[in-house]
Amino acid sequence: MSTVALIRFEADAARSSEVIAAAKDNTGPLLDWLIRIGERDWLDYEVWAADDATSTSEWLSIPLDVESGTLVDSDDAGRIDVTVGATVELTRFRTQPGHADELIAARPGMLVSFRTDRAGFLASDLVRLGDDEWLDVVFWRSSDDYAASRAQGANTPAITTYFGAIAEILSAEEGVIAA
Repeated sequence: MSTVALIRFEADAARSSEVIAAAKDNTGPLLDWLIRIGERDWLDYEVWAADDATSTSEWLSIPLDVESGTLVDSDDAGRIDVTVGATVELTRFRTQPGHADELIAARPGMLVSFRTDRAGFLASDLVRLGDDEWLDVVFWRSSDDYAASRAQGANTPAITTYFGAIAEILSAEEGVIAA
């Protein structure tokens, strides 16, 4: 399994081009997306081969909040369509203790439903952050597509089953891929 590094930091508009240039120079991870979440908030989403993750704590001399997890499932079918400007949904949640297998078992059906029922759905990664804490990283063609998906809710049995394995939503954020 791959390791995911989630590196959060703040950078103002004056440093944006420097941040993007530094992210493009990062050649270590298998996958690296720089996501702008707000006016000053950024997330560097890096996927590393299991034993290759290295600390980026000195990156740009910016104070960082670094967290890691395990990439449990990666929906690579739409990954080729994920480009700069795509919208990213970051949903952190908990499952009931001991119910992680239900979430993992329901995921393939949920992805099939998303591919057939959700306009603009591109790809998704499921990251296990702790025993019962997860991060779903979902890539959308646009913010409008993400908003339309939210409005649809759990409208198919497969999506209902997947959402049913979630005990609590801890946070939900929207960002845009900057590099």
